[in-house]
Amino acid sequence: MKTKTITIIILTLTLYKCGPSNEETKAKKAKDDSITFALNAVNTARESEEKAMKAAADSLAKLASNADNTGYAFEQNVELTGTLSKSAGGVMETIDNFYVLELTSPIDVTAPNADYETQKNVDEIQIGFNSDSVSNPDALLNSKITVRGDLYGQQTIHDHRSVLMNSAVVK
Repeated sequence: MKTKTITIIILTLTLYKCGPSNEETKAKKAKDDSITFALNAVNTARESEEKAMKAAADSLAKLASNADNTGYAFEQNVELTGTLSKSAGGVMETIDNFYVLELTSPIDVTAPNADYETQKNVDEIQIGFNSDSVSNPDALLNSKITVRGDLYGQQTIHDHRSVLMNSAVVK
């Protein structure tokens, strides 16, 4: 009987030795968990880096496409390029025909004082021509032109755009 008991104990110890101990299992799981955590952290960092790179690229593209967007203010003499068109509009019973410059790229116009509101992404402005420099503005319709003049905001019922240029001179 002693031999049988000793054999069973030896066999049990052998089986126990062959398989991983509880501490070994815990250590392996902890190591696997650490590796999984590290891989997830790397993937998260990579995704964050990709998002940051995309945001930076988008910002640079926006800056490049809107390079003309800075430096404009109301009551400032500026030069703008776009396509000339004619429009009509009015308030109450007054109908006005007026010229519009459809800008090549949108602009922002800052308000230097409380008389105006800053305007963002302006893609067209109302034009009032200087009759000394442009005797027949209709001849310029649907043409790409560059005009120079002072920017100002809506002030009367005859102002049909948020940004206007009066006494514009064609360059």
